[in-house]
This record gives sequence, structure tokens and C-alpha cells, in this order.
Amino acid sequence: MNRVEYRIPERVARELGGGRVFVSGSIRFWYDTWSDLPQSGGGSEQGLLNPNVMPALWEILKGQRPEPGVLWLTALGADAVVVADRTSQEAYHDFAYPRKFDGALPVLFDDGNGNVAYRVPAALPGAGAGGGPRTSGGARQSLPPYVDLIENGPPSPVEMVWEGTDAIRLKAALAGDQCLLVEVTYDPAWRAYAGGKALPIRRDALDRCWSIRRRDAGTSNSASSCRSRIRSGAC
Repeated sequence: MNRVEYRIPERVARELGGGRVFVSGSIRFWYDTWSDLPQSGGGSEQGLLNPNVMPALWEILKGQRPEPGVLWLTALGADAVVVADRTSQEAYHDFAYPRKFDGALPVLFDDGNGNVAYRVPAALPGAGAGGGPRTSGGARQSLPPYVDLIENGPPSPVEMVWEGTDAIRLKAALAGDQCLLVEVTYDPAWRAYAGGKALPIRRDALDRCWSIRRRDAGTSNSASSCRSRIRSGAC
């Protein structure tokens, strides 16, 4: 197929693997049609469950300066952003300043047809572990402290695997008062379990699932392997 809506997802999948990508316009609508590819958002904005993403969308798509856009991309857990300029075959051309990330983010690829993918550097790509209770308060005050905490906190990699559309399996080594931030919109129907034990789930300042503390999992060692599963269910 020669349409950009097919070519861009295919190339991103080949060069980035399973990373979450911020895409817009007609590429966004078709992004996961042919392959199971994670994206920052892909549904109808009129029916959003998480209104906190709207300021992010405005800043990334319409803001003139790159720095706030990069902060929001990092907060959304995006590993890359695809920008289509006015010469692109993409239908809507949502980016008001399509060259703003030049020099601010490394180029993943440029297809020569008005579409550039930029990589969003992250300390720990994918799901991550955060620090203690100060996280939620800092995130409410401003975006930079929130991003600083989730990106520059303790280096605790997390293995995250989706089991269909309604369950996520997580594996992490947590220490002290660390807890997991799952960059998925919070919903009262989510349930978390570790070793068969139900765990409390809280929401962070961006209405994502924030919890699963090491102490909640019933461990007493200073560092432990926490195997957790989050699933949806009836409220």
C-alpha cells in the first residue's frame, strides 16, 4: 500500500519495536489497524476518559516551543513522536509548527515525504518505578517535577506485558518505599494482585494508575521481586 497511514506504522514497528508512539491526524486513526502497536491515544476525543491529556495534545500539536512538548511526551510515556508537515500525504496536518522538534529530539527517521519520526529519550523506556509519597504532590504542582521524578528516580526497570485488552502483567524489583506507575488511565474497575493478594490502586496527578507499593505486596526485605497483575472488572 502506498498510503502514509500504512507506511508510517509499518516503518515505526520496524525501527522502534513495541514502543509507545504519539501520532496524529489520519495516521493516528489507522495506526494500529494492521499491527498491534501502542500509541499515546487513538480514540475519540469527545469520549475521553482522562481529560488530563487535552493540555498535552494542545501543547504538542499547537505549541511553538519544543521544551513543553517534550515534557508532555515524556509524561505520556511516548518513546517517539511522528510529525507530518504540510507536504505530507497525511490528511489533517495537526502540527502548527512541524519543525519545532528539530535539534530538540533525535531523528528516528525522515521518509522524505513530509513525515519525520523523532525519538523521545527516556531513562527507563516503558513502565517505570517511582519514589515515595512525594510523587503525587509534586505532580500536582507542575509538570517538570513530575517528569523529573518518573524519569530520574531510582533505576528500577519494569517488565510490562499486556494479556489481551483487559489485563497487564508486571514484574519489577522494588526497594524501600518505591511503587509502580502504570501509564494507563485510572478506572475504578482496575484491580491489582501480587501473589494472589489484592493490592490498592491509587491515581496519580495525570489520572494514571499509581500504586503497588512494595510494602503492600507483603514483602519485608529491603529489595524484592514484585510480580503483579492488573486487570479490569466490574465496579
